[in-house]
Amino acid sequence: ASSTRSSRPASDADARAVGCCAVLIVAGASKLYRGLRGFDDMTAIRRALRMPRRQWRLFGLATGATECLVGALACSGAYPVLSGASLAALGAVFCAVLAYVVFAHVPGSCGCIRWRAVTETGAEALTWRAIARSGIMFGVGVAYTVVSVGAAHAPRQYWFGLGFVAG
Repeated sequence: ASSTRSSRPASDADARAVGCCAVLIVAGASKLYRGLRGFDDMTAIRRALRMPRRQWRLFGLATGATECLVGALACSGAYPVLSGASLAALGAVFCAVLAYVVFAHVPGSCGCIRWRAVTETGAEALTWRAIARSGIMFGVGVAYTVVSVGAAHAPRQYWFGLGFVAG
């Protein structure tokens, strides 16, 4: 069976790709931690989606696991087209949800990377920065997918450059 990974040594671009994927892995780990610890997060997204506590906890666990899985897949470089498509899909969903939260003026933070529970009275407002990060993730995913299709050694420097800016 042929392998999608080459036997070439890791380049600087490969090493830098880990930095971009780390943001996604940390965000996923944060959601998993909060969900497993049973923190009752009152983020803007939960308020906008009007989810009860149990449903939100399960949603957070599923989202966190998905983010960790996509981040690990992208870091591995084993399946660049699948990695790019997964990043683009996550970026598109995050953009849509966060844009709704901003336009609906729902109070609270996005809760992407947070290790403590967000209180009910949190007056923190979601900023355009979170939407920009998800938009960059979408753009990097699309670009990486397009470049990876049919390429034997797809360049991975896109991941780090735009991922670093997003973080």
